[in-house]
Amino acid sequence: MHYRKYPAEVKVRAVQEYKSGAGSLSNLCEKYDISDEMMLKRWIKRYNSHGEFKETKIGGINYMTKGRKTSMYDIFINGTA
Repeated sequence: MHYRKYPAEVKVRAVQEYKSGAGSLSNLCEKYDISDEMMLKRWIKRYNSHGEFKETKIGGINYMTKGRKTSMYDIFINGTA
């Protein structure tokens, strides 16, 4: 999945325009090149809960570590999985 970077100012402007009735979700997504309406809805929710807007980072790093294999001993003797 590709993530776009949105400056905090764009987030605030889009949310404020939506709340003032200056545009619909779809209109504002098109105007500000927001990837989808769910993204704008999340911004509105954060704005309404007085959350802080930060710039969206480009991409995401998935930190996955290789887990150890669970042995039959662990499962049956220790009761852990």
